[in-house]
Amino acid sequence: RARRARPAARLLVTGCAAETDRAAIAAMPEVDGLVANTAKLDPRAWNVPHRQPAARPAAHTRGFVVVQNGCDHACTFCIIPKGRGVSRSRTVAEVAGEVALMVEAGVREVVLTGVDLASWGADLPTPAPLGALVGEVLRRAPTLPRLRLSSLDGAAIDPELEELLASEARLMPHLHLSLQHGHDLILKRMKRRHLRADAIRFCDEARRLRPDIAFGADLIAGFPTETDEMFANTLASVDECGIDYLHVFPYSPRPGTPAARNRDHGGLMLSMIRGGDDDADPRRFWNLPRVSGRFDPSARTFAFDEATSQIVDRWSRALYRERRAQLGQPAAVRGPDGGAVVDLTGAHAPWFVPGDRLELL
Repeated sequence: RARRARPAARLLVTGCAAETDRAAIAAMPEVDGLVANTAKLDPRAWNVPHRQPAARPAAHTRGFVVVQNGCDHACTFCIIPKGRGVSRSRTVAEVAGEVALMVEAGVREVVLTGVDLASWGADLPTPAPLGALVGEVLRRAPTLPRLRLSSLDGAAIDPELEELLASEARLMPHLHLSLQHGHDLILKRMKRRHLRADAIRFCDEARRLRPDIAFGADLIAGFPTETDEMFANTLASVDECGIDYLHVFPYSPRPGTPAARNRDHGGLMLSMIRGGDDDADPRRFWNLPRVSGRFDPSARTFAFDEATSQIVDRWSRALYRERRAQLGQPAAVRGPDGGAVVDLTGAHAPWFVPGDRLELL
């Protein structure tokens, strides 16, 4: 389609698929060349001049800054290391400079993102932990109201970051954890770096440091060799960790990964498609999201981030809307002036700031 639309253009392909399916994409007659994923942000790879970024009026109140890419780990279900390469960190100066441009443009919340965010800094000439970057960003951007971290591995959070979480009000009380499962044997087969007890201990400590913290988590249902008992452990771990909302994925094999070689996979997906009674019960996938729905949104611990006055993510908005409907209540808040009613199920409310008193309706 791109070739039909621009028959005279030079068509270059980049991204994860260009790495994992490099031969197949290179063989396509429409493709003129491939750019390595590790080089796609380098203007030289595209033969275009480098342009110094400039502040422009922000289209949104939230901005995202990529601070790290790639991954040095080898989770057995994951194809990311093959597609993204080894972990590569941007310098403090680069990150702080981009944040400064966003603040100048009117952005009120910056989210630091990365493929393996907690590994930031390990590959720099002078290695540093993620907490050092977070501290420097906050120090160099004193007028930034809110700083948030994207998904990260709780097993790699450093003491400096824990201290900031406890003491810095502008660092949002919200962590999205890459847990993946709640049973030790499955975690070992995934080659994760934590066990069930580690996750519970981390959440307890983070809650001690920041009592108003909200936790999200990534979880996989139907991983090869998972039994009903193992799945029940995952359900129980959601409660034991105090997880407020979930991103749940049914396991799907990625060619070239160790987990995909296990013949005991696919039952979950096949059962979901056929509606059959395979060993991997399709209800596993649907039951996990429902766990979050047991939290009462009126307590402001489920889905609602009081500091930023917003529903944390789309999945939580759906659960929030469903739960409020069960209670016969609208999913909205009354603003600090006592008048405006804002629907929180569809979009966030960026005009609120920390300290505003909001009433859940």
